[in-house]
Amino acid sequence: MEVKQLDPNPEERRQQAEFDAGKGVVFGGTPGTRIRRAIDDGYPQLRELTGRCRPGALVIYDNVHLPTIHVDPYAFKTGMYGLEKIILARTPDSIRSRIVDTVFGPKRKVGPERNKALSAVAHLYRSSAEQIGLDVYHNLYAVLPLNPRRLGAPSARHFRLSEKQPGVSQEWEQM
Repeated sequence: MEVKQLDPNPEERRQQAEFDAGKGVVFGGTPGTRIRRAIDDGYPQLRELTGRCRPGALVIYDNVHLPTIHVDPYAFKTGMYGLEKIILARTPDSIRSRIVDTVFGPKRKVGPERNKALSAVAHLYRSSAEQIGLDVYHNLYAVLPLNPRRLGAPSARHFRLSEKQPGVSQEWEQM
């Protein structure tokens, strides 16, 4: 396992100060950016640690105290598999359109030919004052998948992408 900590950037520190002073803050960005960066930073060490003969997981701890979109399930999905694209088609009346399909597009970090030594990316977090949680997002392209029983603590939850259905976005489903 390789662990990466997400620390607040200067803008997030400024927003935290405003929030602490009772002001409202607005934040956003491209979904999955911090996850992609963590994969880029951690994958070489992970590949080296696993020797390509053992499952390897990247564990991410979010040290940003504002509620952000850095580590929500959608950030893990787009950080790993890429930004989603919606394919539309016109209807015969040409006024409305319909969704034909949703597919993963640019900025993917895992795929059939990419980062296959990465078995999973996990989110380590404090779920209460006494307990730590771990959400494990499995890479469906991993050469050596991580067995969920190996991280079978009661506070660990394991997720995989749902099977691809035409016209439907793939979502995380608990294993």
